[in-house]
Amino acid sequence: MNKFLFSDVFKSRDERNTVFLAFLVLLFFGWLIYHLGFSSEQTERETPTAISDHVVEEQSKALTSDLHGAVIAEEAAHKPKGQDEDGVYANNDECPKKAGAKDNDGCPIIEIKDKEKATLELAATAVQFQLNKATLKSNSFLVLHDILKILKKYPDHHLSIEGHTDNMGAAAGNLRLSKDRAAACYDFFSTRGIAANRLDYEGYGETRPIASNNTSAGRATNRRVQFNLFR
Repeated sequence: MNKFLFSDVFKSRDERNTVFLAFLVLLFFGWLIYHLGFSSEQTERETPTAISDHVVEEQSKALTSDLHGAVIAEEAAHKPKGQDEDGVYANNDECPKKAGAKDNDGCPIIEIKDKEKATLELAATAVQFQLNKATLKSNSFLVLHDILKILKKYPDHHLSIEGHTDNMGAAAGNLRLSKDRAAACYDFFSTRGIAANRLDYEGYGETRPIASNNTSAGRATNRRVQFNLFR
C-alpha cells in the first residue's frame, strides 16, 4: 500500500506554507470561538446568581425593617397612654392628669408669668402673723388665695413652704415658731382642696437669714415664709 504524503498533494513549498498557515488560522479561530462561547456560558451561569444574592439581601433588609416597625407598633398598641392624652405612655408620664411635653416626662413646662412669679416672691413678706404666734393676719389671705390659684393651674406640681425668723429670742423657740407658721400656711391650702401630697413644709428658725439681724428692717425681712413651686 502506498503511503499518503503531504508533499505528494502540495508539490511546491509555497503551497505547503499557505496550507499550513490556513490551518493555523482555522485552529486559532476555532480556539477563539470555543473560548468566547465558554466564557459567555459561564457568565450566564454566574450573573443570575450574583443578581439573585443582591435581591435576597435587599429583601431581607426590607423584611427586617418591616418586622422592627411591626414590633414597635405592637408595643405601642399595648402601652396605655396617660389620661391627659398628651401622647406620653402612662408608665412614663409623671403628670398623668395634665397634658405636657414629651421631653419633660409628660409634664407641662412651667412658664410662670411675671405676675405669678411676683406673687410667690411677694408672699415672703406679705404673709404675716400675730406677734410671736403662728396665727395668720387677715391681710395675708389675699396673697395666699393668689398662690392657691397658681396651685390649681398646675395640678401636677408641688409647693414647698419654708418658715424663717430673725434671731431675737431663743434659737429653739424660733425654730418651733418658724415650723408652726409654715404649717399654718400648709393648713390654709390643704383645707381648700389642695392634696396633702402636693404640699410640704419645714421651719428653719434663724439659721437662714437673707438680711442683717442688726437692724429692724433686716429682722423684718428675715421673718418670712417662702413658697417654692416645683415638679
